[in-house]
Amino acid sequence: MTSRQEIFDRAVAQHRAGRADLAEPIYRQTVAEDKGHHQAWHLLGVIALQREQFAEAIAFLEIATGLDHTNPKYLNNLGNALGQSGNLAAAEIAFRRANDLDKQFADPLYNLGVIYHRHHNLTRAEALYREVLEQNPEHPGANNNLGSLYNDRGQCEEALPYFKKAVSSDPDFMAASAPASAATVANVIPEPVPVPTSWIALPIVIDLK
Repeated sequence: MTSRQEIFDRAVAQHRAGRADLAEPIYRQTVAEDKGHHQAWHLLGVIALQREQFAEAIAFLEIATGLDHTNPKYLNNLGNALGQSGNLAAAEIAFRRANDLDKQFADPLYNLGVIYHRHHNLTRAEALYREVLEQNPEHPGANNNLGSLYNDRGQCEEALPYFKKAVSSDPDFMAASAPASAATVANVIPEPVPVPTSWIALPIVIDLK
């Protein structure tokens, strides 16, 4: 007989394979039977976040973080939901708490930088990207986005080392997520590159764990 944990694990596998619609009913059944199941609450929040249903995501993720307040990845996703809903102050608190719990986990600061970047607060975004690189000099997103900031200012020589570092850190990810940056490095273009907004800030990191 299949155990509840095996059923839940299969739902997570479906979710990771991009089939959230198949995973969601299992997560909902899990929390109906066990309201303290923080993993299921978290993953319901992830689904809502992926669907850009931010109010629902915040509600689920607040339950998850309330049940397990020491999990930095839960707090990272709560910060994502809060930030994308426009509540930057609360998002920063969640992201900072996540990073404080694990200084090797730089994605919360990167995500906060992306949110400020998208809100055109470039000074704050730059400071956060630099903070990420102090913790993880190889972070492809922070390197790319710093390069993009320099590029936008017409400082192409300063931008290029960051683009190169981003591509060398994760070539496949960069080619898919920031083709303008990858092209800049490949062609060594000595002038500012027009980078669409959707390419400037690489995707926010959502933790499906």
